[in-house]
Amino acid sequence: MILLIGFAGALLLSAISMPLIIKVAQKRELYDAVDERKIHTGNIPRLGGLGIFISFLIVLLAYGILSQTGFETGGHFWALALCMFLVYAVGFIDDLVDLRARYKFIVELSGAVFLVALGFRFYSIALPFQLGSIAIPSYISYPLTVIWILGVTNALNLIDGMDGLAGGVSAFTAAVFGVFFLLGGDFGAAFICFTIMGSIFGFLIVNLPPAKIFMGDSGALFLGFSLSILPLIGPGAGHSEIGFVPAVTVLLIPIYDTFSAIIRRTRAGLSVFSPDKLHLHHKLLDLGLSVRGALGVIYSAQVFLCLIALSGLVLPAGISFFLNIAVWLIYAALFYALGLVAAGRRQSGSGDSASGSASETEPESGDSLRAALKTSLVGAAFSVKRTILK
Repeated sequence: MILLIGFAGALLLSAISMPLIIKVAQKRELYDAVDERKIHTGNIPRLGGLGIFISFLIVLLAYGILSQTGFETGGHFWALALCMFLVYAVGFIDDLVDLRARYKFIVELSGAVFLVALGFRFYSIALPFQLGSIAIPSYISYPLTVIWILGVTNALNLIDGMDGLAGGVSAFTAAVFGVFFLLGGDFGAAFICFTIMGSIFGFLIVNLPPAKIFMGDSGALFLGFSLSILPLIGPGAGHSEIGFVPAVTVLLIPIYDTFSAIIRRTRAGLSVFSPDKLHLHHKLLDLGLSVRGALGVIYSAQVFLCLIALSGLVLPAGISFFLNIAVWLIYAALFYALGLVAAGRRQSGSGDSASGSASETEPESGDSLRAALKTSLVGAAFSVKRTILK
């Protein structure tokens, strides 16, 4: 019952706050900038993260004060709340005055190092077939967890480029983590997850296409940071109740999208922080999908990942482990295929501008999509086969 109250309370507060935030943002002309890499038009307020964070914070603090359980986070509940606030705050400032990336990174890194030092880190990786788990040496665990926190935080920010995208992916992820904690008996951690989900749902009411408000950096950084921390807040903050493999699986879309961005920008000799229009949602839109259609594809892919991540709760550990790894390979193949299609479209687009015949290249683009999918999926199948035979 308390989980339902947390979810409903956060949803209600978030939904009520959004129209007020929209009015304030419109009055002060706090709109998301329109440029060549954005897909929206018109003046859309960018302070939705304020409603997400405030609704979450009110419900969380009320529960923390009334229950006095410390959320079973090893007695570091207030440190966790402080770091969440600082990451949100730097994002909110960026929404107002456009901070340099280095300042946001410093705050994110400080919060990550601080929490890892308190014990929020990956301690082991579970193995299949009743082989137990491998303890991660501290000299690997500390940097690995810091990289994980920074990576997920910024990965969520990178995919926040289409109506309903970052919010929907975050809501699904929080729900999966909440189920893990709930079935593991960690109700405090589950409460945090479902409260975050409720805050996001209240925001999605006005963010699904056509969006009336965006979450901005404040919302994206706060959600990314929170989702990166959730797998680390098991009882005593000394054991990961979710596990590294399922955590990666449920966040695979933003993780792969970020890796793809790093690789293509590095190859182009650009900074990894350079913006472009080659993210997953851009590629789906380039294939002719509408915003709703692209969102539906990504939501479907995310739901599938959630089910695979949860498979360990109902399937033998060995089968679930290999299902997760197989899905990693399949999704890598799909991302690679989309990359090939995007590259082909850019090349054909250059040729079209010279020849003036864009329509003639459409069948070729379709053929390249089928060929890329076939090549990458066959490669993924062989990779899965080799993995299983090992």
